[in-house]
Amino acid sequence: MKKNPLSLLTTAALCFPGLASAQIVINEFQYDDAGTDDREFVELFNPGTDPIDISGWILGGLDPAGANTATTIPASTVIAAGGYYVIGQTGVKNVNQVVGSIFENDNETLELRNGATLVDAL
Repeated sequence: MKKNPLSLLTTAALCFPGLASAQIVINEFQYDDAGTDDREFVELFNPGTDPIDISGWILGGLDPAGANTATTIPASTVIAAGGYYVIGQTGVKNVNQVVGSIFENDNETLELRNGATLVDAL
């Protein structure tokens, strides 16, 4: 009898819960608010049941000309289970990390990386 690879992965995830760890996601963002660019932000969310250390992770992006400005998340930054972390400008409510600018307001992507590993992108 042939084993279904998906069922083997499901069995492994149930037997070894660490293999099925949660992932941080880009939950919400705001860009170019009426041209003033004083309320740009990116909100990260931890949908999992365990806290996740995002120290040193990089939020950045690309456009047709190449890489955009990137922001490194400081040491000792942990998102609690079910928690949020907001990177944004001074005019943003509940901001955790203040930055000058996130977006270039052109044809661009937004990427969250843990080292060379792409965690999430829009």
